[in-house]
Amino acid sequence: MEHLINFLGGYSAHIIYFLIFFFLILCGLGFPVPEDIILLTTGYFVYTGDIHLLPALVITYSAVLGGDTIIYMIGKIWGLNILKKKFFRRIFSEKKIEIVRHHFNLYGNKTIFFARFVVGIRSVTFWSAGVVGFPYWKFILYDGLAAIISVPVIVYLGYFFGENIEYLAKNMRKAEFALSIVGGLAILFLIYYSVKRFKKREST
Repeated sequence: MEHLINFLGGYSAHIIYFLIFFFLILCGLGFPVPEDIILLTTGYFVYTGDIHLLPALVITYSAVLGGDTIIYMIGKIWGLNILKKKFFRRIFSEKKIEIVRHHFNLYGNKTIFFARFVVGIRSVTFWSAGVVGFPYWKFILYDGLAAIISVPVIVYLGYFFGENIEYLAKNMRKAEFALSIVGGLAILFLIYYSVKRFKKREST
């Protein structure tokens, strides 16, 4: 995180806003750039006065939803064609795709909401939502509801802790891990019941 702060600290406010937006878009695309670190760094620069809170919140929130939307659209436009390739067809049969579609029909809203808090499966979940044709307005609504909780909270924590930002970042990883476990368990619970209902439907 120190390297990111030092890197961004050499630029003007407009460039910092742009780079924050750019890095968060990369996060949404699945690049190994920790989203929480970028949001905490944003809060830190609000604390130092290099950038302002309101535009920082607008930019971070827009970038988070923008990155998620790109992943969703990639799934929606090219997902099924990718899965029809010989290599993927061996892993993702038509029946498995139908199970995923059935799951999103039943619990898509909750799955999208919880996935935003789960590092590691977020991008896959959003891509899958696009593949099975989960309505975009529902996707952006529930993703947006989750992001409007997480994004301002993490930015504010970066602002509030200020000079203790490195200490906060280390503890944020622990909190993020715990939150991912809770969110992941919630999604597994939903998957269990959707598969159970799918098998019951198939047997009748």
